[in-house]
Amino acid sequence: RTLTFDESIDLPHPCATVWNLIEPPEKAPLLDPTCFAGYRVPGTPAGVGAQHAHQHVNGMTTVLEVMEYE
Repeated sequence: RTLTFDESIDLPHPCATVWNLIEPPEKAPLLDPTCFAGYRVPGTPAGVGAQHAHQHVNGMTTVLEVMEYE
């Protein structure tokens, strides 16, 4: 199943601090308690076009694709 959504949030932290938490995807478990592992899908680039896979404790895997950076 494919879902498309846009999400944004303003955080009171420097951009470098925020990006350091979002990228690399291995830090996904810090942001989502249902996620036990995160990784960049092999063969996808860093940045735009990257696909981040998140493995969840319920057995599901979510893949997010980076469409743009702003």
